[in-house]
Amino acid sequence: MNPSPEHLRYANRVLSYLQTTQYYAIEFSGSVDNATEVEPGDDEVLQQSSDASFADDPETRKSTQGYLMKLFSGAIMWQSSKQKTVTTSTTEAELLSLSHTARETIAQAF
Repeated sequence: MNPSPEHLRYANRVLSYLQTTQYYAIEFSGSVDNATEVEPGDDEVLQQSSDASFADDPETRKSTQGYLMKLFSGAIMWQSSKQKTVTTSTTEAELLSLSHTARETIAQAF
């Protein structure tokens, strides 16, 4: 498929949006009164979740996977993608997604 004038309009719209929102940020705020001390071994400092939708692409039978990482309850990283492998069960798709999430978590730790 070749780009058309409509594609150029869409690209210009994206660039305009990026230019007008370049100084926007995700802010995590709180007050000293509500602050809690972080102790070594606290389970709620960094949280990760993963999920997969088994064989949801009717053409390729590939599954969709995603993950979300939160630090102090605020989203810091997320991703959704098609799995590269065709899985044969929901369990396999979920485990593949969990493995991907674990690799991403380890990569962020170093």
